[in-house]
Amino acid sequence: MGYSFELLTTDSSSAYLANTVGRLESQLKNGWPCWAVSNHDVARVRTRWGGDHASDDFAVLIQMLVLSLRGSVCI
Repeated sequence: MGYSFELLTTDSSSAYLANTVGRLESQLKNGWPCWAVSNHDVARVRTRWGGDHASDDFAVLIQMLVLSLRGSVCI
């Protein structure tokens, strides 16, 4: 399993997400990715990607995004 720290960034652009996921997937030929968008070392993803007033719907959208990726998810 390859644990990814790349989504702990402030860049939530579609280009960054697509490139990051694609790059890791291309390197893990027989591996299994593990995605994390938040942890104790960075600001929580809801405010880091959505700002101080991110809605509940935005939080759900982030969960849907991460849960749709191949691999394990750290929530």
